[in-house]
Amino acid sequence: MKEEGKPTTWNDLRRRLNEEVSNLEHSRKLVQTSILEHEGKRFKDAGGCQTCHGRGWVVTWDTMDSLSGCYAEYGNCSSFWCTKESREKTGLDLTVNSKYDELQGTGVPDLIQNLPAYQVLVLPFDREITRTMGEVAGMNNRCIVDRGTLVYVGNGRSKGLIGRVAYINAAGKALVKDADRWQDRSADGKWVSTKDLEAVVES
Repeated sequence: MKEEGKPTTWNDLRRRLNEEVSNLEHSRKLVQTSILEHEGKRFKDAGGCQTCHGRGWVVTWDTMDSLSGCYAEYGNCSSFWCTKESREKTGLDLTVNSKYDELQGTGVPDLIQNLPAYQVLVLPFDREITRTMGEVAGMNNRCIVDRGTLVYVGNGRSKGLIGRVAYINAAGKALVKDADRWQDRSADGKWVSTKDLEAVVES
């Protein structure tokens, strides 16, 4: 076995992809928040009802016995200025999306996704996140350490060593030997916990 600078491992590549997913999700959230803020301003500027938020109904009673809202009772919006005609003009306030919207079938998530700005700015993030997560899933198998795998010892007393796995026992220990002698039973090796091993990317 040899000790040298850390080689690139499949764990490294997977971590980078997971960081990329996190960055994409963060950017996606910022863009969606901006879109909803703009949509909320549009609703307010159009004179949208601040009582029912364009629904035409309000929750008049609910019980804490069920957090799903399935026992909720509804009534008509109490605002004098809120009419069917005014609601048709303003549409729904999409910045409000509660469990009651789902129960009443207002379809807020679909309405948000159908916004032109959402389709142009957010859906590309969704596609890229899905694609990158697919890469992560495909990389999981490459991170598995097995007999014959070239590995880097990332932790423990043997940290920094590079070699191939000659044997793995039932206790989760791997016998790591020189990469060019890993099949030689007479070659010395070191027992290392498989938890401390990372599969090296081989060219």
